Amino acid sequence: MGLAARAREVARQLYLAKQADRQARLREAEKAAAAYDAEFLTRQAVSAMTGFSPATLRRLNAEGRGPRPIKLGETRQARLRYPRSEVIAWLSDRQAYETANRPLHESKFSPPARSRDS
Repeated sequence: MGLAARAREVARQLYLAKQADRQARLREAEKAAAAYDAEFLTRQAVSAMTGFSPATLRRLNAEGRGPRPIKLGETRQARLRYPRSEVIAWLSDRQAYETANRPLHESKFSPPARSRDS
């Protein structure tokens, strides 16, 4: 085997080793992410949980009126995740606020009052 062929074989083996290492790290990251899924929710999961679209959640976050996400990572592209406890607290605060502002005679399920003109 010539020197060039040997160099190609070493480069190929190094490439395969790096690929195997990368795949092992990805598997470990997926396992760690599965553990976080119970505690930290994606915007899509919060969207399904609340009924708000991901765009609305993004807007509420920008306005400071929605559940507060946390940033996982240091870079600008770091992912935002919503702590499950924060989402549940935000939902219960929202429910308490809406219930407190509803008149006593008005039920959440009652139809709106009819006007005398109709």
